Amino acid sequence: MPVKAAAETTWNKGRVVGKKPPLTPDQVSLIRMILRQEKALRDLALFNVALDTSFRGSDLVRLRVADVATPAGVREIVEIRQKKTETRNVGEYRKVWGS
Repeated sequence: MPVKAAAETTWNKGRVVGKKPPLTPDQVSLIRMILRQEKALRDLALFNVALDTSFRGSDLVRLRVADVATPAGVREIVEIRQKKTETRNVGEYRKVWGS
């Protein structure tokens, strides 16, 4: 007699799935204000870069100081190689800031 497997709960049960609506300007301002009050400068920097670039979180957390700064100051253009992509453009660099 076959043994019946226990019912598994899906990982996303009860969660909103799919594309999320963008943050409103008020939400962005509130998040920035909270990060400043908490003195979470790293998180504030990552949040601002995320908004400006639309990079994936996995690419943002791989950024190093040397990727965005030189002994002379902050780079005007930051280039990173995207980690996750399924297109022919694997290895292309993406410009973050332009002069």
